Amino acid sequence: MTMHRDDAGSNGTTNEERRGATQRVRFEALVDVGEPKGNGFEAESIDVSPEGMRLRAAYLPKIGDKLLCRFDSSGSELVVEGEVIWRHDEARGGEFGLQFQALDEVAAAALRTLCAPTNDDANGSAGRRGALVRLHIDGLGAPMKARVREEGAGAIEVGSSLEFLKVGRILELEGTEAGDRRG
Repeated sequence: MTMHRDDAGSNGTTNEERRGATQRVRFEALVDVGEPKGNGFEAESIDVSPEGMRLRAAYLPKIGDKLLCRFDSSGSELVVEGEVIWRHDEARGGEFGLQFQALDEVAAAALRTLCAPTNDDANGSAGRRGALVRLHIDGLGAPMKARVREEGAGAIEVGSSLEFLKVGRILELEGTEAGDRRG
């Protein structure tokens, strides 16, 4: 693994010092990332704090790139702007750190709520807000990925992006009897 910024940044601070002592929580979500040039890609978040997010992607932006990110947080879509402050190359893509910038009050409040301490340690990882879980639903051939939104009083609320249902995706209809397909 190659790091594109040494552990001590240009101002002499380490990555850990730049991150500060804020509450970082594990947060696994698909994030739609857009660049100013209009290019976009998908990344997977690893963790988040009110100040930034660590992401993994097949494509790595450059340090200093300004990005616009969209992801689901507690049932609503959150859109945040940020700047890439570090990156690690790996065999296929890698990880990068995004420092949030110009957060509006709604986004800032949603991030604070997402990162707020909870009593999930006693309940295991399946009850931790933001934890990735698999739903085994009778009749489905494979488990469905979902994310824990809330947990309490014997119930867990989960959500799934159902990204395969996004508007604009190509859809083919196949007749079950004749096997004919059409768009």
